[in-house]
Amino acid sequence: SCEGPKSCSKPSMNSNGMIKLSKVSSFMCKSGCNMQTFDLAPANTQFGIECSNNACGLANILLNGELSSDMNNFGAKEIKCDGSNACNSTTISFKPKNGQKTFIEKVVCGARNACNSAKFEFVLQKRPDPIEIQMMECATMGSCENALINIFRVQNGVVTPLT
Repeated sequence: SCEGPKSCSKPSMNSNGMIKLSKVSSFMCKSGCNMQTFDLAPANTQFGIECSNNACGLANILLNGELSSDMNNFGAKEIKCDGSNACNSTTISFKPKNGQKTFIEKVVCGARNACNSAKFEFVLQKRPDPIEIQMMECATMGSCENALINIFRVQNGVVTPLT
């Protein structure tokens, strides 16, 4: 769902097939998001992602802070991968604008293989901006197998791992 006039009425798609949406209050996919690429600008700090059984496997979801109305905070209240393979091998990337505290209040991997090989990536700008992940819940054995949290920094247009 989206907020604001015409925010999601006509999603734009660039030449490489990325679907761009702005003022998004939540992203919910029950099917068909597999192997898709999304560039989302969350409308507020209550933003959430929810993927059901097999819905978001191999998807790339970029949360872009450049269009965020909150100058200080950016992120997701909840990322819910609820069902078998819901976010299997999915990459969820956070790209805040300078100075924004980036947060995830809660990640829920609610079934076997729900978040297997999922990547949660933070692409920070010139200086190390604060990151906070409050809770990651792996409901069953194997829910979060090989899941990764990666932090990168962009400096002079070059993206490098933050060590």
